[in-house]
Amino acid sequence: MNDRDKYPFVSVIIPVYNGEDVIGECLRALIEQSYPGKRFEVIVADNGSADGTIGIAQGFPTVKIVEEREIRSSYAARNKAVRVATGDIFAFTDADCIPDSDWLSRGIEYFLQNDIPIFGGRIDFVFSEKRGWCERFDALYHMNQKETVKRGRVATANLFVTREFFGRIGFFRGNLISGGDSEWSHRAVEKGFEFGYCDSAVVRHPTRKGLRENITKEKRIGKGEGQIKLLKKGGRRRYIEILKLILTFPFDIIHYVWPVVKFVFQGKIRLYEPVFLIPIAKLMFFAKRIGTIGYLLHRPEE
Repeated sequence: MNDRDKYPFVSVIIPVYNGEDVIGECLRALIEQSYPGKRFEVIVADNGSADGTIGIAQGFPTVKIVEEREIRSSYAARNKAVRVATGDIFAFTDADCIPDSDWLSRGIEYFLQNDIPIFGGRIDFVFSEKRGWCERFDALYHMNQKETVKRGRVATANLFVTREFFGRIGFFRGNLISGGDSEWSHRAVEKGFEFGYCDSAVVRHPTRKGLRENITKEKRIGKGEGQIKLLKKGGRRRYIEILKLILTFPFDIIHYVWPVVKFVFQGKIRLYEPVFLIPIAKLMFFAKRIGTIGYLLHRPEE
């Protein structure tokens, strides 16, 4: 096996918006990868940052920088990077993620051993010293890549895909606020593709520490869901969708909170913890639902 076969060329793609507090640590972790440095490139796709993000990225001479200023969407930024990428494999992560030093090596090893063209890697959460309840909620409810893959989706915080198969699925929907990875995954499943999961290819993601951070995220997710509903159903059906969301509210909130109870039986949390986590989950559900309905009300067409 020659070097090209043993070490396929990888394009690491990182979208970023106003990420001066995190991009440096992410790039340092990538520069220090155990994978041969000549066999991968790092592309930062800036989405119109107004802080010092680009300046920090420019401090890494081997890093390529592309800018997407026309469309404010991380998915549009990823598409911009894909267009200039030269790798046989695309490895996606986020600016606030810190890849382990063997992230690429483990991912490519999994690819070569299993011949799976699309797979997600593990996403571990990093807690603060306080390990607050909002952090616990964030870690329990979001980016469990192993479970996500089982449901036919993969998160772009840790996604490997060959150039060939990305081309067959197509670009991300560049106008989406949130949920673009789920929408892209759905298209992949519709084409008959299945996702793999590599537990040893790890990136670490900081938890969101406070209520405000988590509420902002849930509202953004809700807006993305509203946007996708309009794309699928058409703007004229927005009031029907709003009515359905209102009528199903009691059932949906139970469905959203129920995982907290399951976590007790699974041994992920202690018996007393639902007392604190359930109120947070309810609040986050409200934020998410407000985001969805608000988008449907104010954006009649896409």
